[in-house]
Amino acid sequence: MYGKFGAVDEAAAVFDRIRRPNVFSWNNIVTVYTQNGFLERAHSEFNAMPERNSVSWNIMVTGYAQTGYLTQAEALLEKMPQHGVVSLSAMVVGFSRSGQTEQAEATFERIVQRNIITWTGFLTGYAQSGYIREAYGIFERMPAWNVVSWTAMIDSLGQMGQLENAKTLFDRVPELNAVSWTAMVAAYAANGHMRECRELFDDMPERGIVSWNAMLAGFGSSLQAGEARRVFGRMPRHNLVSWNTMLALVARNAGSLEGLDIFHGMPARNYKSWNLVVHCHAANGDIGVAGKLVYRMPQHSVVTWTSMVVGYFCKGRVDEAISLFDWIPERNVVTWTGLLAGYAQVSDVGEVFRRMPAHNVVSSTAMIDAYGQNGHLVAAKELFDRLPEANELTLIAMLGAYAAKGCASESKMLFDSSPSQSVLTWNTMVSTYGNSLELCAAMAMFEKMPKHNTVSWNAIVTANARNGHLGGARMIFDTMPYRSSRSWSVMIDSYALSGQCFEAVEMLTLMMWEGFAPDESVFTGVLAACSHQGLLEFGVRLFSLMVSDYSIAPALVHFKCLIALLTRAGQLDSAEQLLNEMPYHPDEVAWVTLLAGCSSHFDVGRASYATCNSSALHVLLGNVYDQQTF
Repeated sequence: MYGKFGAVDEAAAVFDRIRRPNVFSWNNIVTVYTQNGFLERAHSEFNAMPERNSVSWNIMVTGYAQTGYLTQAEALLEKMPQHGVVSLSAMVVGFSRSGQTEQAEATFERIVQRNIITWTGFLTGYAQSGYIREAYGIFERMPAWNVVSWTAMIDSLGQMGQLENAKTLFDRVPELNAVSWTAMVAAYAANGHMRECRELFDDMPERGIVSWNAMLAGFGSSLQAGEARRVFGRMPRHNLVSWNTMLALVARNAGSLEGLDIFHGMPARNYKSWNLVVHCHAANGDIGVAGKLVYRMPQHSVVTWTSMVVGYFCKGRVDEAISLFDWIPERNVVTWTGLLAGYAQVSDVGEVFRRMPAHNVVSSTAMIDAYGQNGHLVAAKELFDRLPEANELTLIAMLGAYAAKGCASESKMLFDSSPSQSVLTWNTMVSTYGNSLELCAAMAMFEKMPKHNTVSWNAIVTANARNGHLGGARMIFDTMPYRSSRSWSVMIDSYALSGQCFEAVEMLTLMMWEGFAPDESVFTGVLAACSHQGLLEFGVRLFSLMVSDYSIAPALVHFKCLIALLTRAGQLDSAEQLLNEMPYHPDEVAWVTLLAGCSSHFDVGRASYATCNSSALHVLLGNVYDQQTF
């Protein structure tokens, strides 16, 4: 029981009080350690067991395989007195998840008695690695299907953005039940198709808490905070998943104070709740509050310490991050990858990667991404080439590394040499060409794609807009079969950045009519456009609408847009009052905005009020005096 809730130390204490533990007791404590990522302690207890049965071996092999430590899992598998379906199935899933498809296939062939669970694990492993075509082939080869295999395939197709195939499969399910319905609802939600998601949800013959949570998670992942809160309010009941989903949404929206309010309002909490609220504060730079929460936590895990390590790195407190990492009693691949990601922001990450006791696809992908961020393309490609078999995630990381440096030709060579391309890799190439200002190549790549999903359409719209071809972007946008919130955001931001305020406002209006909830970035774009055009009354109404109708807490950038609107309109008293009363410390841009208005309206007294050491402010103040002189 303790192990399921992450209370590892409590579980260990209970085990230590058992005078003569039997094999069942030993298996339980090893399971606790493997399920919570403490593989070194699990292996230590495994080695200390006076006797082992097949379950003992299966626990350790599965623990290593599921976390990507395939070398250790293989070594144990070879030592097993007898291989069973459980251990071999775990290796199949481990190999397929890491992209080692040949090894997965070979191991699967070793399984003599395959059951529906074995087939489903094989299918799920391929699907989660992005090998959707192969997963679909496995699905069609299965001697029988159950609700798990149907759901796994629908879920996998949804995760890869292949909604048409997911819906076709959904319509083939012989007897739809709540699980099948929820899988399709979740597929739409995961891709931001919240209108279709809502329609399907409304058609469900019965809705359980899982269905409601899928809707809630969909609005949360689309960053539609207002809609998520409305769904949360309509739910007949909430469970821990519901509360944690809201907490995760707030964490992504940088709302540490609201996160704390939700956390304190929860009727019950688990280790995930604690880790989410710690991450919420650490990611937003509130290291002091995060540290106090960690002190109060009933149980810590590798996730807790990883959040704190990354939080210290985000604040530039490198020495403290490294000290904490060195102090952590036990590290797993999650902790090491967190250190890797943090180091990538401030220093060379090669030494960290070399210190890792073992590498899996997650850490290797993080390393390639880190090399790319630091411009070390040769090192990134060398690591990519050393991987036993690159999967889709590592391929996208390498393509992204090339794209960040504008190396479109190298990206294309790598793409062409890949044995299989999925919609994600195609989308990456379209975005690469768009970012490299090669619009014709982006259009040609888009036309060659065997299938498009919403991300594909968004990528080509973005490519057109980024290359100054707004007419083409709008034409493609109007012909899109599906639109997500991101689709609308791209068009609105493009119009706003090009100074076409009225077109941006028109798109915002259409977006609301279509039932999409604008997010923070959309409001930022339109407010900025209103500022450029001097549309004070509309901008103020929009700001109020954002808060009242969409429950979006204004960020500093929204207040700065409003300050710019007021100064442009000559309402300097209101602008100064807002600057002093907003719940953020004014940055240099906010003061520059006010002083620019003072310069335009010859307000020397108010300009002198700003006491900042910024050279830009002093230059502007000098301009105000010069204009007053003339």
